[in-house]
Amino acid sequence: MIQNQSKSKDIKLGVLLSVFGALLLSTKGIFAKILYAEGADYVSVTMIRSVLSLPLFWFWFILKRNVDVRNVTRKAFWGAFFAGFLCYYIGAMVNFYALTLIDANLERLILYSFPAIVVVLSSLIQKKMPSLIVITSLIIIYCGLFLAIGGINKDLFLNNIFGVSLVMLSAISIAIYFLFNEKYGNAIGSISFTTIAMTAATFGLVMHSLISNNYYWFNWSLSMWKTMFLLVTISTTIPLFMVAEGINKAGASISSIGTTVGPPSTILIAWLVLGETMTIDQIFGSLLIVIGVIFLQKKN
Repeated sequence: MIQNQSKSKDIKLGVLLSVFGALLLSTKGIFAKILYAEGADYVSVTMIRSVLSLPLFWFWFILKRNVDVRNVTRKAFWGAFFAGFLCYYIGAMVNFYALTLIDANLERLILYSFPAIVVVLSSLIQKKMPSLIVITSLIIIYCGLFLAIGGINKDLFLNNIFGVSLVMLSAISIAIYFLFNEKYGNAIGSISFTTIAMTAATFGLVMHSLISNNYYWFNWSLSMWKTMFLLVTISTTIPLFMVAEGINKAGASISSIGTTVGPPSTILIAWLVLGETMTIDQIFGSLLIVIGVIFLQKKN
């Protein structure tokens, strides 16, 4: 009885952590847009965010480490390194550039659809046809995406298509990261995997900044640094810790339900802070994406 009550409390706490983590993650695009409006460039934003976040990830790793680093195989290490380089360096760079082209609410919606890409890639790797429910969920998600990017409004569609394509590439990198994490995360621990991945990405971003002679951040104002601090803490490290702990307490399938608050909260905050608006068909498309991902996560 006591054990069941304790488990129930853990599940409730896990869901709450996932919900609030998703809410905080949804503000990433908002803070990026504010920095762009103040004169920041996307390369500096991506690089500084990673550099300032990395010590916090290492602190988390040292504090919560559950795997002896000496037992990490070369294959697992390089798997995590490659996944981080692809997702948090290339994918993040492309994503932050896309935020200079499209609204933050649209960017969040497209990224939120990455589980659909995971299913498609998994089916291709396994050479296995998805079930009817999964196929239906995928159709709902991509119909929603078509509407969300302005598919029935020619001018809106043409204005969004390049930025949307970039975010889709970022979403693909997230899906690949997820598959690598699924393969190696259990062997070396999710915290170890994440820390290695973030270290690889930071290395890539710093080298990119040095090679491209990007030192514009030297001239950032105090206001810009304050916004970056919020981007690093509120929109990156704290929510990732919360989501990770939520998964640990409630399990991946249950805690994933909490992430459904992400897209609606981004739409609301983007409207309140940035004045971004969506047409009726875009809002309906957003709803379809959320419904499709919920069905997909329940099935998997």
